[in-house]
Amino acid sequence: MAKGSPADKAGLRGGSVPARLLSRDFLLGGDLVISFGTEEACDSECLVQAGRQFVDADRLPVKFLRSGAVMETTIDLSGSRRNFLEER
Repeated sequence: MAKGSPADKAGLRGGSVPARLLSRDFLLGGDLVISFGTEEACDSECLVQAGRQFVDADRLPVKFLRSGAVMETTIDLSGSRRNFLEER
């Protein structure tokens, strides 16, 4: 999770436990996104596609799992948030 990103500001938590599987590095232990808006999450490419569907939206409701509990938040996708990396 990039510090200062729209997801970070919405309260989503990235993983913090390093792991390696099939020669790929991962961080485990963060929130697991289960839906973006009305789209169910299925894999990382599915999430990218769902994100593209909401490219013109200013707010995106997200459901996620944290410690076994389903939680909800809204990500601010307004122009200033969407381009946060370019502002650095």
